[in-house]
Amino acid sequence: RHVPREPFSTGSQGFSPSGTALSLFGTPGKAGFSRRRENREKLRSSLLKNAVVSREPWEALELSVSPEVRELLEERHILDEDLRLCLWEASKSGEGLASEKGTFLARSRRGNVTFWVEYLPRGEIFEIRNAWSHRMTLELIP
Repeated sequence: RHVPREPFSTGSQGFSPSGTALSLFGTPGKAGFSRRRENREKLRSSLLKNAVVSREPWEALELSVSPEVRELLEERHILDEDLRLCLWEASKSGEGLASEKGTFLARSRRGNVTFWVEYLPRGEIFEIRNAWSHRMTLELIP
């Protein structure tokens, strides 16, 4: 006999054991990589609420991601954390490219993966236009 499971309570949004998100109105939708990671971080924070947990400076960056770009990020397995770190490193180093259409391009290397983020700054918010990654290292030979 099958007994349906209740979603786990996580405040305004619940998640079933299968990873399916339940919105405020109970409509199911697939929880993406970034959403699942954010939920794990929320759980960790709630479990460690009395402990002192240091936060990384890039975690405060606000992103705006359209549904189309979100779908691309999910297909490419790029997390919001990767985008934030890339944007933060580019802003601190001053490295990056500007296009004629007004967007900017930032890059960041994490381990053996290089991330590229095309974005448009909108005040304190970074509007993500595109992002991709690759696992190739280029070396200059003298």
